[in-house]
Amino acid sequence: MKKNKIIIVILILVVINNKANADNSMHLGFFGGLAIPNEKVSQFYDDAKKGIQLDTITWGKYFLEKAANIGYNLKMQGRIELTNNFIFVPSIGICRFSEGIYDLIVPFSNNDTAIATTQSTANIIPISVGINTYLFKKFLSPYINADLVYNYMSYSYDIVWNKNFALPIATSTTMHRLGYGIGAGLDINLSLISLNFETKFNVANIIKYDDEPPKNYFTFLLGIIF
Repeated sequence: MKKNKIIIVILILVVINNKANADNSMHLGFFGGLAIPNEKVSQFYDDAKKGIQLDTITWGKYFLEKAANIGYNLKMQGRIELTNNFIFVPSIGICRFSEGIYDLIVPFSNNDTAIATTQSTANIIPISVGINTYLFKKFLSPYINADLVYNYMSYSYDIVWNKNFALPIATSTTMHRLGYGIGAGLDINLSLISLNFETKFNVANIIKYDDEPPKNYFTFLLGIIF
């Protein structure tokens, strides 16, 4: 179902581009670059200090966590001219963050012993609509951008047990959240094509559920626009 939705969005962008190219009112761009998450994007549990109780013994009180490494972001974007300085920008992309590492800690004789180590991968598929507002349009054309985003998020975990324990830990989750993005960019107009540099602050979950932590990340993209 997820793949079908993505394919439909891509086809819509391509069809609109083909219809609008006749009067040069739409352009299509492809972007790639870095995504830098906050430590909550690939958090193993929404509450990292939640304990697992068996009778009167506390088997695990908390996780020691290491923030996810810098991830990557790929995006396809349409650009539809509304006026000379306002551009409508529908887009679809993927952000992937891997190697968030968490140790499940159990206190034994005043020594913290890790009974399991997990490596998590977080995937965010943002489908967005937004507006680029240009300060001016020359050879160098700076703009500011605001997007409203529908995010499909999935998480998976690889678990390595260090001791002979078998605690019930979920190995994958999915969720859907509304978000937004605010950023700025620069187009370099090269006649037939344009180069683009863009940086953006992204909030993946405007509305949070059950004390869900904020999932925010920065993107730094380089693109080419036809």
